[in-house]
Amino acid sequence: MQPESESQARYARQRGVFPEERRKATAVAILGAHSHPVLGSFAMAGLAGMGVRHLRSDFPGADAGHWIFGRYSELVHKLNPFAEYTAINYVMPGVDIRGMQKENSWIVFLAHDLEYTRYELGELVAAGIRIPTILAVAAPGGGMAVRYPDPAHALEALRESPPDIPGDGIEPGAPEVAEIIGGVVINEVMLGPDRPGENMAEPRILAFYSLSQARRVNVSHASGAFHELISDISRPGRWPRGSFHGLSLGFVGAGALANWAVLPVVCDAPAAMAIHDADIVEASNLNRQLLFVGHVGQPKASALAVELAGLSPGTSFTAMEKFVKHVDDLPLAGVHAVICAPDNDQARLISSDASLRAGVLFACGGTSARGGQAMVCVPPGSCFRCLAGLSGDAGDPAPADAAIRQSCAGENDAVLASNMVIAGIMISELRMALAGQPTANVRFLGNSPAGNRLSRMITRVPTCNHRKAGAVQNQEARA
Repeated sequence: MQPESESQARYARQRGVFPEERRKATAVAILGAHSHPVLGSFAMAGLAGMGVRHLRSDFPGADAGHWIFGRYSELVHKLNPFAEYTAINYVMPGVDIRGMQKENSWIVFLAHDLEYTRYELGELVAAGIRIPTILAVAAPGGGMAVRYPDPAHALEALRESPPDIPGDGIEPGAPEVAEIIGGVVINEVMLGPDRPGENMAEPRILAFYSLSQARRVNVSHASGAFHELISDISRPGRWPRGSFHGLSLGFVGAGALANWAVLPVVCDAPAAMAIHDADIVEASNLNRQLLFVGHVGQPKASALAVELAGLSPGTSFTAMEKFVKHVDDLPLAGVHAVICAPDNDQARLISSDASLRAGVLFACGGTSARGGQAMVCVPPGSCFRCLAGLSGDAGDPAPADAAIRQSCAGENDAVLASNMVIAGIMISELRMALAGQPTANVRFLGNSPAGNRLSRMITRVPTCNHRKAGAVQNQEARA
């Protein structure tokens, strides 16, 4: 059993936003996870990793090769030995959920199987359950999460059948979309039921992300019935999406953001991945860097490579146990894309400059405890330095007023939810770039008092001289 002292160290970095008292008083029931097992695993892992003490589900999890996609009882106790996990009887869910009501209780429905969702909601209504309820969907064309004050309001939203939805329900979407939606749901649980500026008695669209929309996030708080939004994202987007299968990738950073960014990528079985990071795993990392459970004291790059090898046995993982401090520290010959997830702007800029010089795709993100932003730079478009408004020439250090700042370094509050969301956006948009399709830079505003918590990120310039100069240099070098 994990000593209580180790548990306190694990959650030291989130005590300002999700303290021990709130963790112990939080209970979440995940229903319908059979309809999207990956989203179910991500949500259950995230909640357990953040320290939620009371977890329940009507789906036991899957028999998988890696523990993060395995049985929920084992997953929960691996990530949080003090947690209580209970299976829910799907025939009479109200009985089990009535017994879990705490100060901060939630019901989360993965609503891909609409007939099942209606049935279970009806059972909860009949049992008199009045707990905040979230309907969550990660579909081929995007994802969404809508909060209702109780199961009765959620059931009313599903009265009208969505058009063009087949009888067997909504097809599960990509793992990165599951990360976006799972992270938004976990953020909502962390915020709790009592918060200024929000009417918890009214339904609210927490997240809407549509691959068929150029801006991805166009929905207002007041518009869009549930069945209309579902219809938008249940169809595959009009644009094709790329794959990481067989590609060579560079990862800069192996911390909180990288732990989630790598998961959708390795599900595609890339050919090779080089992971650059000189940090050592500490106990305080584990509330958000779940793949490092059992690796405290080991180098992050090597520990991540070991865990990923269990998820993608055919991929060649190389652990580069050093920081990227110069463009020459990031060799990119034969690399198709750089996924940049460090905790400081200096590493972001150096990695961006190296990617610019090599003419490869560059995906980057930064997070705080309740927000973050993600962007993808596509040759020969604008570079990261100019999109983020970081003045200077390629190779210059970051200015003090950097738009994407040092994120989860030092003693700042750092939690899992925002890292899930931003990692998912990074990988989703990078897939679009790999398919030669337009991308969008997106923000996550986790405590926004109104509207979709996802919004379009406004960038400074559409083009930049750095990118043009880099493209010319790259062409000359190849000639």
